[in-house]
Amino acid sequence: MKIGTRTRIACGCAVAERGAWVSQIFDLTARWFAPQVARAARLNVDDARRALVQRYVATVIACTAPMIARVFGFSRVMTRQVVADLIARGVIAQKSEWIISNVEQEA
Repeated sequence: MKIGTRTRIACGCAVAERGAWVSQIFDLTARWFAPQVARAARLNVDDARRALVQRYVATVIACTAPMIARVFGFSRVMTRQVVADLIARGVIAQKSEWIISNVEQEA
């Protein structure tokens, strides 16, 4: 999976009334969130994957590697690499098959 290869379109919640037809106005998400897109463009793919997995683990409290792979569409090998890197950095920890946020690091 390559991060940032998909274009998102968001409804601007505006209505265009022309003639008898009413339609929603859609815009590219990149225009609505330009600062976030600019920050994301500076990330390399490995940094982005680590950030996603780190935030996911912090949000769900505990998960397994297959859960991470399923959520992000990562291969098993890629998931193992990202998890191993985050464990080596002390950001997350693994207890048997469960991956948890490293509370000691965050405190």
